[in-house]
Amino acid sequence: MIVCTEKIQIFNLTINTRQHKNNFDFLRLIGASTVVINHAYPLLTGKVNRDWLEQLTGTLGTGTLVLDIFFVISGYLITQSLITKNDAIDFFFARCKRIFPALIVSILLSVFVVGLLATKFSTNEYFTNTDTWSYFIGISIFKLRFNLPGVFTESFFHSNSVNGSIWTLAYEWVMYFIIFLFGILGILKSNLKYLTLHVVIIIAMIFLDQHPRITTIKLFGIESTRMVNLYVFFMMGSLLYIFNKKFEVKWFFALAILLIWVASFKSEYCSIISFFAISFLTIWIAFLPIPFLQKITSSGDYSYGIYVYSFPIQQLIIYYTSAQLSIFQMIIWSFVCTLPIAILSYHFIELPAINYKFNNQKIKINVIQK
Repeated sequence: MIVCTEKIQIFNLTINTRQHKNNFDFLRLIGASTVVINHAYPLLTGKVNRDWLEQLTGTLGTGTLVLDIFFVISGYLITQSLITKNDAIDFFFARCKRIFPALIVSILLSVFVVGLLATKFSTNEYFTNTDTWSYFIGISIFKLRFNLPGVFTESFFHSNSVNGSIWTLAYEWVMYFIIFLFGILGILKSNLKYLTLHVVIIIAMIFLDQHPRITTIKLFGIESTRMVNLYVFFMMGSLLYIFNKKFEVKWFFALAILLIWVASFKSEYCSIISFFAISFLTIWIAFLPIPFLQKITSSGDYSYGIYVYSFPIQQLIIYYTSAQLSIFQMIIWSFVCTLPIAILSYHFIELPAINYKFNNQKIKINVIQK
């Protein structure tokens, strides 16, 4: 679990985060679990209903909220990682070690376990089909393959996709590259320069996104509309880290932000206010000194494993039960089958990869702020 080194003020108490762990792992665990729950209904029934939050806000569903929170957290922690490491090679390998090991295992399991168990083809037909082997291109992140030959062909949702969750990884990797580029160029050394550049980029992205020809462009799996939204949340997380030394987080200020956000529901201002409210409240909650939240995730961060393994497992459950489950049963079986795999993945795949040390030549990128 990452422990930050800044001091922040919560409930009028100054907290030294060197002594207090944060709630980032808990927030990610809740987020990943919400993704599992949100996928249960459409995968089982083929219907996509507006959930309670979307009905309340008019635009923002729980799935979108969770994704926004993920990118806020990512923006905060990735910026922290780059500034703390101050080394190009270390930063690059740290990102690779976190993303790729579990993704590779997920793809291997999808092809050699899930695919074999669910395909309508014979084993020989399955393995001689070029689509089976092209699925491995997904390891590149930017050339994801979602279908395997003869697998989940009667799926109600996501066009017989084997793993429909991992599309977000391409967007996250683009964010990593952008923040890395800012570090290389020395932009992170100046708070004002960093803020100004982000504002310019966002305005340009929003302007381009309004152009009908731009909105239809999909390059390396990246769609412009999604990119704009996710980039803003990632940027907000990044800026909250950059400016947090001057940032006093008090409970009445957080409450005011929450009330303003709630008041904006179903208004034309909801989307704009959500950028600020969701970002601020996410980081505020992440540093609340609530020990029992930290104890829940003290054994490990299983959120990524839940995220990359749950979708194919849910599809497999539906396939073998012929979708004869209630939503409650579907959710329970999803967690019963996914959580053990996520736990094993963390302790035997993800954690060893994170702890692995490469013998590399240090390449300082001088992002330390003055």
